[in-house]
Amino acid sequence: MFFHPFLGADARGPRARSAYRYHARRVAGEREDFCRPARGGRPLGSAPPCYAPDRMGNKALDHDIVRYPAEDHMGEHELQTWLSTHLWRAVRRYLQLRKRDVRSGHDQFFYWSKGDPTQRIAPDVYVLDVPGPDEFVGVWKVWEGPFAPSLVIEIVGDDWHEDYDHAPVQYSTLGAKELIIFDPWVTAKSRKRIRWQIYRRQKGGNLVLAHSTNDPTVYSETLGCWLRRVVGEDGKPMVRVAFDENGKAFVPTDDEAVRDATERAETEAQRAQIEAQRAETEAQRAETEAQRAETEAQRAETEAQRAAEATRRAEAAERELAALRTLLAKRHK
Repeated sequence: MFFHPFLGADARGPRARSAYRYHARRVAGEREDFCRPARGGRPLGSAPPCYAPDRMGNKALDHDIVRYPAEDHMGEHELQTWLSTHLWRAVRRYLQLRKRDVRSGHDQFFYWSKGDPTQRIAPDVYVLDVPGPDEFVGVWKVWEGPFAPSLVIEIVGDDWHEDYDHAPVQYSTLGAKELIIFDPWVTAKSRKRIRWQIYRRQKGGNLVLAHSTNDPTVYSETLGCWLRRVVGEDGKPMVRVAFDENGKAFVPTDDEAVRDATERAETEAQRAQIEAQRAETEAQRAETEAQRAETEAQRAETEAQRAAEATRRAEAAERELAALRTLLAKRHK
């Protein structure tokens, strides 16, 4: 019995043995390429030997000199890139809104077999339960963590059999807790393909298919929210992160976030302008009141001066009258 990643564990016969030998030679050739020494005696692209603490805290020489590339120079369908990029930004914004100190990324390699750089996979979107981002990471090596993603979202590309058949096995081996596969090519006439597949890890076991549906919305236990397939204003399909099952409240996209921020800034500017106008009106009213008060004070001062002048005149008149009376009294005598 020969195991082959495409023919399965029950593959038998000359074709299976030939395929197995070809796969073995291919893996050996890739390992040889990754481990070929450079001029200085160290494998190309590898880091110099470093010391890592063992279980007892003593420093032991780490002999893992295998190079784990961060790129494969392979392209993908434009729709797949469009969906994964916008979905990752929405997931990242959702995690920020929920103030969850975790990492999220997309199209980044995860290696799960130390010494074998062929055992790798790059999720379209992933969430990793580690704080960040304090520094940029090229690749994730599961044995250095644990760095198994808590959530993986795969967008089905041209080779839908690869995502349907092989992705669940690979992500189960990787140690992912939840895998959501979205097929944007599903139509009402599709018979073998399905829009949403959700795999969740059993306690102490592998990933198993928990739910599959052609409905527009599915729930992610890792995120604690819904993923909904929608068609944008430009007619392009998108996967939106929704706060409710019916899709009445979405995490804003980049364009929506910019538009909301612009509208918020304009509203704040208008409010500030209104407040400035109100303050200017109040200042003018206060100035008018001050001028009125000053006028009233001047009028009161004038009235006081007039009253004082009248009093002075009255007193002078009384003195003059008293003098006349005295003069008349002397004449009568």
